[in-house]
Amino acid sequence: MRVIQRGPAILGDRVLRDFARSLRAADLAEATRRGYAADLGRFRAWIEDSRGAGVPLRRINTVDLANYRLHLTRSAKLRAASVNRKVQALKRFFGWAHHKKLIAANPAAALGFLRRQKRSPLDEIRARGGVGSAPAATGHQRPAGLSARQSGLAAELWGAPASRQAHLDRLGGIGDQGDHCQTHGQEPTDEMESLDGAAISGRAYRRPER
Repeated sequence: MRVIQRGPAILGDRVLRDFARSLRAADLAEATRRGYAADLGRFRAWIEDSRGAGVPLRRINTVDLANYRLHLTRSAKLRAASVNRKVQALKRFFGWAHHKKLIAANPAAALGFLRRQKRSPLDEIRARGGVGSAPAATGHQRPAGLSARQSGLAAELWGAPASRQAHLDRLGGIGDQGDHCQTHGQEPTDEMESLDGAAISGRAYRRPER
C-alpha cells in the first residue's frame, strides 16, 4: 500500500475553501463569512505580490503580519476600525490553521489590534454639525445632542475667521483639518475638556471683543 505524503499547506484556494467551510459549520453570519473571505483575499494578494503564488503557511510569520498591518495604515490609509477587522480575520484564519495542525505555531497570536483614538469635545461638536459650516443668518440653532454651553462655544467658533482660529488655537492648536484631535502627539488633557464647563485651559472663558 502506497502512502501519499502531503506537502506543506499553501495559502491558496484549497486552504481558503476549507477555512470557509469551517466558518459555515460554526454558524457565522453570511456577511461575516464574506468579510473574512475578502480580507484574506486581500492579504493573499499582498503577500503574493512580493513572494509569488503558492506561499507556504509555515513561511508566514508574525513580522509578515505586522508589516501587512503597517501597509494597511500607511499605504492603504485605512482607519483603525477597518485595520482591526482585517487583523481579526488573520487571527481567525491562522488560529484555525494551527488547530488543524497545518502550521506548528500561530503567527497571528502575538499580532495586536490598533488603538482607536478618542475624540476630543471639539471633535464631538464637529461630528454633530456644530462647527464647520456657518449658521443661518436668522440665528443659531443648537445642533442635536449638544449642551447649551457646547452650543455657545460652537457659536463663538462660528464667528469671524480670525476669532474662530484664535479659539481653535486656544483649544490646543487644533486646526480645521483631521478627523481626530491630537496635541503634540498626545491625547487631549483635562485642561482641554472644557466644553461642558466655564473655563478653557483653567481661565475664565470670555467672548472676545470685536
